[in-house]
Amino acid sequence: MLTKAELTIAMQTLQMELNQCHQAREELETEHKKAAEALHKLQEELELRVQQRTAELTQANQALQENLERYQVFVATTSEGIWCFELAMPIPIHLPLEEQIDLIYRHAELAECNDVFAHTYGYKQAKEITGARLPHFTPDKFQNRDYLRTFISSGYRLTDGETREEDRHGSIHFILNNLVGIINNDCLVRVWGTQRDITERKQLEEAFQASEERFRAIFEQSPMSMQILAPDGRTLEVNRAYEELWGITHSDLVNWNYLEDQQLTNAGVAALIQQAFAGEATMTPPTLYDRFQVGENATPKGCVRWVQGFHYPIKDEAGVREVVLMHRDVSALKQAEQLARGQIEVLTRTLNLLATAPDLDKFLGQVLTAIAEQLQVYSSHLFFYEPAQDTLRLHITYHNGEVYPGNPPTAVLIPKHIPADHTPFWSVLVQKRGPLVLDNLANNPLIWPEHRLWHLQAGVKVVLAIPLMVGEEAIGFFGIRRTQHEHFSPEEVELAQALAQQATLAIQLTRLAEQSRQTAVLQERENIAQERAQQLVQYNEELRRRDALLNGVAEAAQRLISIDDFGDRCQCPLGSDRRSCGYRPDLHLPKLF
Repeated sequence: MLTKAELTIAMQTLQMELNQCHQAREELETEHKKAAEALHKLQEELELRVQQRTAELTQANQALQENLERYQVFVATTSEGIWCFELAMPIPIHLPLEEQIDLIYRHAELAECNDVFAHTYGYKQAKEITGARLPHFTPDKFQNRDYLRTFISSGYRLTDGETREEDRHGSIHFILNNLVGIINNDCLVRVWGTQRDITERKQLEEAFQASEERFRAIFEQSPMSMQILAPDGRTLEVNRAYEELWGITHSDLVNWNYLEDQQLTNAGVAALIQQAFAGEATMTPPTLYDRFQVGENATPKGCVRWVQGFHYPIKDEAGVREVVLMHRDVSALKQAEQLARGQIEVLTRTLNLLATAPDLDKFLGQVLTAIAEQLQVYSSHLFFYEPAQDTLRLHITYHNGEVYPGNPPTAVLIPKHIPADHTPFWSVLVQKRGPLVLDNLANNPLIWPEHRLWHLQAGVKVVLAIPLMVGEEAIGFFGIRRTQHEHFSPEEVELAQALAQQATLAIQLTRLAEQSRQTAVLQERENIAQERAQQLVQYNEELRRRDALLNGVAEAAQRLISIDDFGDRCQCPLGSDRRSCGYRPDLHLPKLF
């Protein structure tokens, strides 16, 4: 049995433990209370968070619904085709490039698209083509495979990749694609993309490119000089005809400005040029332009030309973008005008000389001089044909500014008499009755050998022969010699013919004048002879009359002698009565003187 002390100790111990239990219970109750409070608080917070999350989910669901509606509206109303291709078998991205392309063509199926995408391929609704494989839209061709190569090589993303595709009716469409690949576990599982049908734009681009190529071909191959100018007057480009016309290239125009060219201002065409740069097509009159004067900083190349300018401004919304300048070379026309003016002056001068100059050779020398000056030759000559001897006779020569009868004293001598039957060119000239040009003189069969030697020694390259025709008869020819390998122009030949006709007219008029003079001399001689004949008749009549008178005197004298007292009567003084001397007034003695 326990002692009282032990029992007391035990009671104290139990009391202590009981107190501890009470304390522990109180602590547990406190903790429980705190836990209950915390749990309640947590429950309240959870309920609040559930409410918040529910609200967020509701908002997210509404936003998702709104996004879905927006997506559906966007997909339905966008002008671009939207599509998604699912890969029935994911394609590992580590495979070789060409193998990936083969697998894409084999396993890609259209999972989703909009109606715009369907319309591109000739369908009304998207559901008509959902599930179709990729080759149905994008054939396995080189251009399209290259497009997929670019897509894979660019990290399965591509912007503005162009493909050539066919619709259900076989029509070709050019598509511009934007696409992105979805990668899961290093495999391509699907591809999203948008596309725009650029067929019309492509056709316009091709048409524009074709137009550009045509313009480029026209620009490069045009025989007319073309120059493209910037709005500030700089030269952007020139064509080959420009380079050939002016003898310069585009690089020679770097420091030259069309709008600042003083020559154009001095020529009075600057206002027309300004109108062109303001947007109005203009044409400048023929202007003499010297390319050597393109500015102090420009390369001194080029040449002088008479040109007519055509300005065509190329405009866009902002205004004049470029000005196309075309040059028409009218130098030949101007030269022809000047030549025609010179021809008229020459013909007028020779006609005036023909009307006033009495000396035929002087006039023919002036004609040869005019021909040489206008045709810019150093030598010309005139041969006459003499039918009696059948020869061509050198009559006059023009040589280096002087006119000589026959050969000039310092030049290579021309054969003065050429047998016509030895010179084939004369028969051809007479038969042709028109101008004859002789070149290749060393081998020309129409030239007499001695004449050929003369031409070669004088350095002659081309000869122009102009016949002098009187009706059907050739009376001679003008020979015009040129020492350059340059043929005579039609205008030059025409001028030489006109002057030859004047010379022929002068020769014919001189011949007619000589014939008229000789006829007048013969007529005068005949008139004098007739007058002398009439005088002789009168003299004969006077002589007969005088013979009759002498006969009468002789008869009278005989009568007087026969009178018996004639001697006595003759001795009577003269102052006595005449009757007493035998004077008979009825007897008339003839007047002898």
